[in-house]
Amino acid sequence: METFTSQLTALWQAQNEIIVVSLFSGGFFYLSRHWLKREIFGDKTMMSIIVSLAFAIANIVLAPIAYFATDNVTAFYSQLGIPSVSPDFWVGWPISVLVLLSLFAYDFVEYWNHRFLHMKWLWPIHAIHHSDPDVNGFTTYRVHILQIVFNIASFVLFLSWLGMPNEVAAASGIFVTLLNAYVHLDVDWGHGPLRLVIASPRFHRWHHADTPELYGKNIANMFPIFDVVFGTYHVPGVCREPMGAMGVPENNFFKLMVYPFAEWGRMIAYALRAKPADSIPQPVLPAE
Repeated sequence: METFTSQLTALWQAQNEIIVVSLFSGGFFYLSRHWLKREIFGDKTMMSIIVSLAFAIANIVLAPIAYFATDNVTAFYSQLGIPSVSPDFWVGWPISVLVLLSLFAYDFVEYWNHRFLHMKWLWPIHAIHHSDPDVNGFTTYRVHILQIVFNIASFVLFLSWLGMPNEVAAASGIFVTLLNAYVHLDVDWGHGPLRLVIASPRFHRWHHADTPELYGKNIANMFPIFDVVFGTYHVPGVCREPMGAMGVPENNFFKLMVYPFAEWGRMIAYALRAKPADSIPQPVLPAE
């Protein structure tokens, strides 16, 4: 279990290095706004980028929460006594094969994580990611710390048994972060015959569409074949639907940070006010 915890640490460090690069890039874009045409970098787009990067910084600052959650879930997992693959088993395997296996296993777990996050009681923490009305490469960092904790806990519970080397986790983490940024780009690239092999911006843009009948479509982060197999694939062509999430604040960092707690409070209050089914007056049916 110490090995898997160190893998998560390696993955987190790799992602943070990419975030730092993104911060410099974001700063460059912000300064560029003063010299480039407003049509290229409009106020709304820049605010979207700034809020997303604010989440990136906040999650680095709040990283101890994720580490604390990892330690506790790891301790719980250890008590379960679940058999795991010995790290020695992977010695001699090509690193490319190990990374591919790691990514496939990761995306399978992440697919189901993602589906659960679209359910009623978990949606408030995932809604933060869908709040961006101007989806772009930086949207990948617009993730609430509670979602990170949820993801880490699930990875510990469902991927610990693999026992893969730390360098595989680091390489996989870099690939996942770069691909996440790529699929959020505002470009209509569909990958043609490879559209079911690797996720594309067109594929993921349909996932962010603020259209009720499309909620819960294109759940996979990397391999669209999971959506095909489990019936959530939807790419009819170019996505021209509006982006965002109905009822969720858009580019207000502070409102988004407290949104899950406010929404859970509202949901609990509503549940407490609701009458039991047996106390609700039943309609009077006509006599036969």
